[in-house]
Amino acid sequence: MVLVTDKQYFFDPALKKKIDLMIDRTSGKKQFDNLVLIDGNEGYGKSTNAIGLAYYVSYTTGRPFPRDTSHIFFDLDEMFKFAVNTKEQIMIWDEASAGGLSQEWWNKSQLKLIKLLNIARKKKHFYIFIISKFYMLRPYIIDRAIGLIHVYARHETELGRFSYYKKKSKDFLYRSCRSKKFEYWKYITIKGAFVNCMSKRLSLVDVDIYDKRKDEFIASLSKDDVKEEKLKDKSEAKRIKTLIGSLQLPIHTNKELMRQLGITQNTFYDWKSNGKHKLNGASLLPTTSDEH
Repeated sequence: MVLVTDKQYFFDPALKKKIDLMIDRTSGKKQFDNLVLIDGNEGYGKSTNAIGLAYYVSYTTGRPFPRDTSHIFFDLDEMFKFAVNTKEQIMIWDEASAGGLSQEWWNKSQLKLIKLLNIARKKKHFYIFIISKFYMLRPYIIDRAIGLIHVYARHETELGRFSYYKKKSKDFLYRSCRSKKFEYWKYITIKGAFVNCMSKRLSLVDVDIYDKRKDEFIASLSKDDVKEEKLKDKSEAKRIKTLIGSLQLPIHTNKELMRQLGITQNTFYDWKSNGKHKLNGASLLPTTSDEH
């Protein structure tokens, strides 16, 4: 370990060399940006690792990384706007705070990330993406990443451990994980430890502001989920009403009703149990023997 920056916190020397090479990629007239992925289980130190890394890059390059956490993004739209309107910045995107959201949300987010990485390619930004499982990312984002840091707890009890994967090793690991092998041990480039860079003693960022912003973002997602469910319900109700309006009455059996509506028996009984069975004045028929 070596002591780095004005805060004099410990940084793995082998990892430091890798980060220094990344910094060199964006120096002078070189038109590169950097993307580092950090993944690992919840509570294992992804955020503290990212903040320690970002602060080191800031101190070494002179790029801003404000203590008020304004360069840490939970909302992807906010980061997109910031990235396309600035250059040579350090940004952390914390996807892990949105864990458990729908696959639809995740797919839309990845499309935005790909668009961002394309549009802002020559802005020479230094991106750090915090995610729970890096192998859930699309191949383009994996390919754009210069390295991966996987944080873990040794023996599931000792926090502050990491393994680093250089670009080629990261690509091999990605293929391993996608094939359900998860051979994190096999492709390690560097293995080491890191300190808690979110401690109030170091004060790299304002932890209270960080926690408040994170909580507010998660709360906003819950509200968005409720709104989305309501919109889906309205859309489904409208679709059902349209189908019901197309019925050719009279209908003598539920089987004929399902055939006309183009729905399965399971959907039919789901509508019935949820009160979605007002057929323009007609009611659902009792089950008859011809349905079996």
